[in-house]
Amino acid sequence: MALRLAQSVTIYTNGSEEGFKAISDAQGSNHLFEVDNRRIVRMQNSDGGGILLTFDDQTVQHLGFLAHKPKAILNGTLHKDLDIDVTPFGTLVHDPMFFETPRKGVFVVGDAASPMQVITQALFSGSAAAAGLCAQLQLEDAGL
Repeated sequence: MALRLAQSVTIYTNGSEEGFKAISDAQGSNHLFEVDNRRIVRMQNSDGGGILLTFDDQTVQHLGFLAHKPKAILNGTLHKDLDIDVTPFGTLVHDPMFFETPRKGVFVVGDAASPMQVITQALFSGSAAAAGLCAQLQLEDAGL
């Protein structure tokens, strides 16, 4: 998606060796993105538009725009109370077809079900879970 908006895309890991390695390894020989591991110490608006990033080595880089996706953190302890595991993306473990968790009868939808926290994905997951729930209830009513 980002490559449609810019000639090149750089992923800044802000000094995270783990993030740098994970992204670099995931790309393999397919280098679609640059990965920059320097720590960002300052962000400011540029007079000519865009953003200026200052890194810990005191170099400054001008960007046309910067997108940020903060890590999702689950609110509350319901998933712990129900013994449902969390994925590395901060979502709950579930079946991708109907969004049922490993705990029978417990479905997860919305931001807790997808690393893409957008309303259209939340609507889809709710619809899919509703279909799964209906199917499960019909099977139970039929004694299966």
